[in-house]
Amino acid sequence: MTIRGWDEYDYQQLFQNTIKTNNHEIISCKLLYDLSTIVTGHNNGLVYLWNIESGIRVEAKGLTGTVHGLVEGRNAHSRGLIGADSNGNLIFWNLTLFEINPSKITSDLTMDSFHDPDLKGILSIGFHLASNTIFSGGYDCSIRYWNIASEKFHTLQKHSDGVCCIEVSSDFVLSGDESGDLILW
Repeated sequence: MTIRGWDEYDYQQLFQNTIKTNNHEIISCKLLYDLSTIVTGHNNGLVYLWNIESGIRVEAKGLTGTVHGLVEGRNAHSRGLIGADSNGNLIFWNLTLFEINPSKITSDLTMDSFHDPDLKGILSIGFHLASNTIFSGGYDCSIRYWNIASEKFHTLQKHSDGVCCIEVSSDFVLSGDESGDLILW
């Protein structure tokens, strides 16, 4: 995999790093700009954090299925990376400790999906910063959401197919499904 950085104003290439990915398909990615880190989620359940400047790769373990979702979550005391996979697993990796020691990433919490047990796979995730709320879209055509501090979840259901993308802003949730429907909540 080759990572290239471009200046947003004059589109000149700023850097280039080539990194070996062991031939595992990249399904999702996330840029942690202030950490100079790109996060990639793969079809084999692995998540890698790549330092853009050095090319050093750190493996984040804990997921077992295809990694469909990566999102950053924060509160007043800590910062985390949340990953979700096709088997319905959610994991929280500690980015606060990763900032101190970028050669290692640890997980703080692993949990199972709140989606239908027969279709518990997660296709997308989002995070609402002000309320510390996680949103997950699944194969079961629903969006489940809950506050990090609680395991009580709520459901949004209007989709007719798996919810494959979620974008969360301060005022709205936008979701799309595999049939092409887009819903603004």
